[in-house]
Amino acid sequence: MPLESWSAAWWSPWYLSRAAGLTSLLFYTLAVAAAYAGAMARARRSRASAAAFTWHRLLSIVAWGFALFHALILRSDPKVPFSWQALLVPFVAPYRPFGTGLGVLALYALSVLLISFDGRTSWGNRWWRAVHRWGNVMYAVAVGHGLMAGTDLGPPLLRLAVGALVAVATVAAERWQRAGDRAPEERRVAAGAAAGHRG
Repeated sequence: MPLESWSAAWWSPWYLSRAAGLTSLLFYTLAVAAAYAGAMARARRSRASAAAFTWHRLLSIVAWGFALFHALILRSDPKVPFSWQALLVPFVAPYRPFGTGLGVLALYALSVLLISFDGRTSWGNRWWRAVHRWGNVMYAVAVGHGLMAGTDLGPPLLRLAVGALVAVATVAAERWQRAGDRAPEERRVAAGAAAGHRG
């Protein structure tokens, strides 16, 4: 392909959307990893828990920004134009509607996650933690979007292997996060029981 044609193709909305989507997924992965690191640090009473939460929030914001660009740039794609309905309503897009619909759901979920960062006091710990646990599921949904709607993740067997790996990692991470959330409460109960025994 001549350099001029390659350059024109790379700067097309389709290629820009693909690049933004992969970048968003990368930052989403790092954000989820930071959340897991924070849960494990909390279970160990480590001060690193606060730093992990800060990184989790920052990386989630960056992932959301790239995901939003990933979607909106498709409005100007001349080959497969996406209407506002296709971008806002899951499973009605002209291109791979199911896989694209998963991406719409993941973007909505990530938006709720960002809103929830400042709502821990008003929402209460129970609801706040429930929303953030759903972030684990929505990460798997985002990966599913990439596997089903993307064109950069290789042949079907590789996509299946990636999907299986993400599913296992999501289940394991959910268990780690629950353990981290239970640890402070278990320590308080143990401390109360010890104090009662001494009294």
